[in-house]
Amino acid sequence: DWLNSDIGNTTVTVELSWNNSQSEKRVPVNIMASSFVAVASVCSAAEAHGCSHHDLVNNNCDSQRRHVDQDIAQWYQAYEASMYNPAVVPAIRGVIKRIGTGPWGSGVWFGDSQMYFMTMLLATNLLSNVGLDYYYYDRFCENEGNQCFVLGKDGCAACIQQSRSGVDSSRCGTVTLNDMVEQFAGQSTQNLYSQLTPVHGPPGQVFDLLHHSSKSE
Repeated sequence: DWLNSDIGNTTVTVELSWNNSQSEKRVPVNIMASSFVAVASVCSAAEAHGCSHHDLVNNNCDSQRRHVDQDIAQWYQAYEASMYNPAVVPAIRGVIKRIGTGPWGSGVWFGDSQMYFMTMLLATNLLSNVGLDYYYYDRFCENEGNQCFVLGKDGCAACIQQSRSGVDSSRCGTVTLNDMVEQFAGQSTQNLYSQLTPVHGPPGQVFDLLHHSSKSE
């Protein structure tokens, strides 16, 4: 029963519209103010090319960092209103104001949690007036401990210990997700893309590599 408890009941009025040969019709409709969207990322485990499971859960495979374009496309197509039938575009724009997500791409498909955070940050910035709320877990059921890497010096090792997972705390980097947000704040999405797509492979963690690259410029 807990799964069905505290279900939201807030609604919002949006317009559905359609055209026929004579006129355009607009109808106000009440719909739920929030919704669940299922978006498939690239399966990093399927692209591992001989990289072990141990290396996958420790963000230690170069292949985990080589499908940014596909993931950006998946995210954008799911949340950009203009990708849908014109009849429902006003409804989508009326509802999608913020996207709440956890370890998209780095759950059961074992992607690089730092790479996916940057990918989501980039792809969300391509949308119009949509914000991103990112939630991290020490024991996410499908890849426990991996999301701890986004904490860097602010608690990665303690998070891994709390998770009681097989993730290697020696793989913790220094730079945090908050450092990344601060570093790229006010910069163009193109600038982030130009630094993210060629990012070097392991052993360095993505955040550390991006931060070092920025300091070297």
